[in-house]
Amino acid sequence: MVLLTIRRNHTRKVYRVDAHCWCIGNEFLQAVFHLNWQVRSSQLFDFAVGGEPTKRVVRLPLLTVTTCGSRMRCLPRFIHIIMDMENTTRSIDSWVQFLSENEIPVLRQTVRNLAAARDNIEKVNGREISTIVLNDPLMTLQMLAYIRTFHGSRVLKEITTVAHATMMLGVEPFFRHFEKLPVVEEALKPYPQAQLRLLQVIRRAQRASIYAFNWATWRYDMNPEEVTIAALLHDVAEILLLCFAPQQALQIYGLQQADRSLRSAVAQESVLGFRLMDLQRALCRHWQLPELLLALMDDAHAEKARVKTVKLAGDLARHSANGWDDAALPDDYTAIEALLNISHEELLHRLGPHPEISPDLPST
Repeated sequence: MVLLTIRRNHTRKVYRVDAHCWCIGNEFLQAVFHLNWQVRSSQLFDFAVGGEPTKRVVRLPLLTVTTCGSRMRCLPRFIHIIMDMENTTRSIDSWVQFLSENEIPVLRQTVRNLAAARDNIEKVNGREISTIVLNDPLMTLQMLAYIRTFHGSRVLKEITTVAHATMMLGVEPFFRHFEKLPVVEEALKPYPQAQLRLLQVIRRAQRASIYAFNWATWRYDMNPEEVTIAALLHDVAEILLLCFAPQQALQIYGLQQADRSLRSAVAQESVLGFRLMDLQRALCRHWQLPELLLALMDDAHAEKARVKTVKLAGDLARHSANGWDDAALPDDYTAIEALLNISHEELLHRLGPHPEISPDLPST
């Protein structure tokens, strides 16, 4: 529960709001309505979440909706979560607490694919579920974070793949738990630029996971899915920032666009007060994700072949998203050729035709 304060002129009202819900409850809507404020949807109000010293104030418009023939005023979905984190520098611990208390949204396509699989539940197997989950880094993260609460810590350490997690849960329990999932595209409707950037980053993560899986397979890795998941989640903190604090994420991108030489870590520290990788490590430990996945996502140990596979897959996906003439690609090719012990021609052959960047997802 958090405290939500609404202030208009000299009128002030405080409500308790469940931070886990994805829309403000009916009681809150009616309370606003019963204040009998004669407002239009374009007017702004001051909203504050929490008390000192974590109190945050933003100005947001109320939306006007029609229900049962009467007009009521409400907040946009998800806005009470977003506004809690905007325009403020907070400690890593407070971010970890905030993100761990709120349900992770997933891609709309994931919801659709799971709904179709649920309709055919008698014929669906764990492999098909894994395929759906592994196409969405947000769903993958939610799955791995949930499985830690499903089994004891002794068993948890052995669960490093979605396939294993699905087997441990079972098909029907999986669908029961993940029956109602928030959709990230809906959550970010008020922030179209952040939504577009989020889809770009997720596309990049998807491509990195494909590269990592292929290279791990070519290297006869003992468990290619572990490497695949590490590549898929390598930049998950950036994805979560876009989901829950889109304006701060866009501020970071704006700094980098204004100064092409500015390193991402420096831009992150100037806006957030810390690096996203530090937040990611803290989140992974809080969610008790397998230590193996944490190690595979740690670029500091890139001398190890599996970690290097994850890093190079992410580098290739990131640089190629800028166009296949990106200046950093030759160095990527050289490193990948050394990793796989193949020639440049063989690498280009294995990569196949250069994947096209979808026209609705401009390059990052």
